[in-house]
Amino acid sequence: MNGITAVILAGGKNSRIGVNKCFLPVEDNYLIDKQINVLKEIFGRIIIVHNSPMIFERYPDYMHSIDEYNNIGPLGGIYTALKQCETEAIFVVACDMPNLNKEFIIREIMHFNNINCEGLVPIHRKGFEPLHAIYSKTCLVEMEKNIQLKDYKIQNIIQKLNFQYLKVSDKSIEIFFNINTKKDFLNYTLTKKKVQ
Repeated sequence: MNGITAVILAGGKNSRIGVNKCFLPVEDNYLIDKQINVLKEIFGRIIIVHNSPMIFERYPDYMHSIDEYNNIGPLGGIYTALKQCETEAIFVVACDMPNLNKEFIIREIMHFNNINCEGLVPIHRKGFEPLHAIYSKTCLVEMEKNIQLKDYKIQNIIQKLNFQYLKVSDKSIEIFFNINTKKDFLNYTLTKKKVQ
């Protein structure tokens, strides 16, 4: 998708799980490798936003960004990637989502390209997914304002700007599962073993 860059947000503190979530072992690989393998089938450009020497060393073929603003959560990574990317929009995904689905991401992109909006966010009965979403460069001005005001909630950006929502059925909610704790990782691993 030439008009959109994929962005993996990998700069979190990982405080709840105690290890770098990018390097959790998932299906004979690291979690971040699984994400990259899905994204590179869709996008010509991938940016990894992080501050990990190990990520720099392991993935030299991808663009790397370090948050322009530290300790402000995912907003800092999204803002940094939007400023640095060469395309007019980015597809953002958190590094702790192991169930990325190629067909669903393409559906998001097609929906975004067919409507007039500044961003697109999936929504389902449990809420919406700002870390599996599309943001255009027109969001930068509002993001800068909110950062200066120390308002780091991404949902406040989404509510102020022209964002559209993509409805997600119950059967697809699992796409957005994220690993925050050791219990999450254990449950994910056990679920995969049952499926196999």
